Amino acid sequence: MNRPYPTLPPAPEDRGRVTVRFAGRAAAIECADQALYQRVSMLLRHCQADDRERAPTQDVDTFEIRPDGDLVWLLTRNDSIVGRGFLANDVVQRVVYEVTVALATGCRDLLVIHGAGVSQEDEGILLCGESGCGKSTLTTRMLADGFDFLSDEIVAIASDGRMMTGFPRAIALKDTVALGTLWPGRASALAWPSDNQAYFDPEWVRPGSVRYRATPHALVFPRYLAGAPVALRAMSRAETVYRLMHRLVNGESLPGRGFQAVAQLARAIPACDLSYPDALEALKKLEELVRV
Repeated sequence: MNRPYPTLPPAPEDRGRVTVRFAGRAAAIECADQALYQRVSMLLRHCQADDRERAPTQDVDTFEIRPDGDLVWLLTRNDSIVGRGFLANDVVQRVVYEVTVALATGCRDLLVIHGAGVSQEDEGILLCGESGCGKSTLTTRMLADGFDFLSDEIVAIASDGRMMTGFPRAIALKDTVALGTLWPGRASALAWPSDNQAYFDPEWVRPGSVRYRATPHALVFPRYLAGAPVALRAMSRAETVYRLMHRLVNGESLPGRGFQAVAQLARAIPACDLSYPDALEALKKLEELVRV
C-alpha cells in the first residue's frame, strides 16, 4: 500500500534568513524562531554572503527550520523533509551539518578536502584528517599563537595548488579542557556547549584572525599519539594521493572521481605526516614548516 507523502506544516511568514557561500555555491537558511536564528547566525557568522564571491542562482539551496509541535522542529531542504522531531540544539547542529555537506559535495571546480585550514602571512597549511585526529584542537592552538583561520572542517583547493579557500564556521571543539586552558574563567561564557562539544567564534580566540583565502604552502596529516615523540615526516606523492583521496569530499562531482586532480595537487604541494603527543609540541614543528 502506498504511504501518503508527508505534509509540511505551513511556513511562518516572518522568517529570518541567513545566506552563506563557499567555493562558488550558496545556501540559504530560513527560520522564524528568533533564538534558533541567532544560534545559526552565530555559528555561520563568518560564512555569510557578501561581495567577496557570488554563486549562480541555480546553485542556491534553501533550508528551513519550521515548528513541528511543542518545542520540536522540522528541517527541510528545498521543501523536501530532511528530518523532524528535532530539539532546539539538535536542529541547529543538523542544519549547519547539512549546509556544510551541500556546499562541499556540490562543488564541481575545486577539490574539497575534509580538513582544517590556517595561514601565516598568506602561507597556508591544510591539515587533512578524519574526525578525532585532533585537528580542531591543534587549529585552536595555532590560532591563539598567531595563525589566521580559514576553516576547521572543509577547505576548497585548486588542483594546481595556487589557492585554498576556507569555510570559517564556528569551531567545534571536543576537547573542552583546552578551552579552559586557553581562556581561564572565560570559556563557559564564550562557548555554546552541546553533546560534549563547545562551539565558539574563532575571533574570540584572536580578533581579526578570520580570512577566506591563502596560498597553499604544505599539506599536513596530523595524528595525535599520546606519549609518542613529536615527529614530522615527508610523504611520497603516492602516499599523499592515497591519503588525500580518503579525505576528498566532492569526488562524485569531479571528473574521474577527482583522482587526476588529486594527483596534480600532490605534485604541486609538499605533504608530510605529523604525529604529536601535545598540541604545543606540534605547533613548534608547524611554525618551522612555514618558515621553510
